Amino acid sequence: INCKDLPFLEQLTKEAFNFEITSPVADVDEIANLAPPALQTSILQNYPNPFNPDTWIPFELAKDANVTISIYNAKGQLIRILNLGERKAGIYVSKDKAAYWDGRDNAGEKVASGVYFYTLQVECQRNPDKDGAGDFKATRRMVIVK
Repeated sequence: INCKDLPFLEQLTKEAFNFEITSPVADVDEIANLAPPALQTSILQNYPNPFNPDTWIPFELAKDANVTISIYNAKGQLIRILNLGERKAGIYVSKDKAAYWDGRDNAGEKVASGVYFYTLQVECQRNPDKDGAGDFKATRRMVIVK
């Protein structure tokens, strides 16, 4: 179905998201690319979970920021740092945008099966106190099964 054939959807899209659908959408990745910027910064559940041997860690950014994901074992020991660098405000949920972890520690060794924790740390560069969208830090749990 061509979205132009659905006038109510076209009008809703124009009003709610301030963009216009001009061609059919083929898949979820294309929808994610069309989405408006995130309203708040958040870390989402990794997928797949449980996983073996690798996983993706989706997140959303309300503002441009420097992004780091730290991975800890169940003892709280830091085992891997994913420095994602400066990222634009947006939604990073598809496999081509979400953070990728290959199930290895900082030394390149495969980690054991078990529970791990990942922490998203966001450091905003522009006027964090002015608009209430300052630094952000949150943690979630994931499981690797071999």
